[in-house]
Amino acid sequence: MTNEDKISATCLFWDANPCDGQGSFEARKKFRYLKEPWILPEIEEIARKHRSILEIGCGQGVDGLIMCGIIPPDGRYVGLELSKVSLDSARQAAQQLAEQLNSTPLYRKGNAENLGLESDSFECVYSMGVLHHTPDIEKAVREVHRVLAPGGKAYIALYRTFSPKILAALLLRWVQGCCDKILSSEKIFYKLFKKVPAQRFLGTALLECFGVPILHSFTHREIHELFSNFEETHTKTVSLGLPTIGINKFIEPLTLFLGSMWFVEATKGNK
Repeated sequence: MTNEDKISATCLFWDANPCDGQGSFEARKKFRYLKEPWILPEIEEIARKHRSILEIGCGQGVDGLIMCGIIPPDGRYVGLELSKVSLDSARQAAQQLAEQLNSTPLYRKGNAENLGLESDSFECVYSMGVLHHTPDIEKAVREVHRVLAPGGKAYIALYRTFSPKILAALLLRWVQGCCDKILSSEKIFYKLFKKVPAQRFLGTALLECFGVPILHSFTHREIHELFSNFEETHTKTVSLGLPTIGINKFIEPLTLFLGSMWFVEATKGNK
């Protein structure tokens, strides 16, 4: 399967399963920040610090619309998304919230490996748990570096290999692959969970685990190799993302050991 085929398959998956599920913007917002309480203070700080923001993989628009309510009126936010279904949902939410926004978001369909944007054009690139789903992540990170202005910052969340959640996901994907070979089936567990109406409580976590075509994860060393073109890189572990939403904020100190993602802050050099 070529890279283009993999990207097309990824698009089809997210069209069928928009990230986090949930029918309305308010429901998506509540679900997201109960499940991942660390995200909200991060994006609020990002929006206060930067006037031009590109979000790669904006999904149904929750984080981007929060940022558009904070950045100044002369600021610029562009949300790039592979899934047309998700883009339509984000645009609908932006129309509903128009009076609450300082800056009107611009949404574009596209993929992380070919941004189609001018070089050196954004102060900030933000991507929350997206780039680990693209086939050639090295190319995607080079694109992030290219579109950042000198001195600009990238804030990227990527799956952390040696965390319980990701190790379990990789094991479950392997088990599904074995079952598929034995039963001559295709993504048997994904099709099973697709029939279970659990998105209200679990979001798209199980569907992603079993159905998303590409799922990369990284060690600390691999993260620093991936961002080696940047002048400075800082990482921290984040995201418990437990299905029992609402308890995560009380056990956030455990993310140092159990966090399922790296949150990378990378600075492009001034040269």
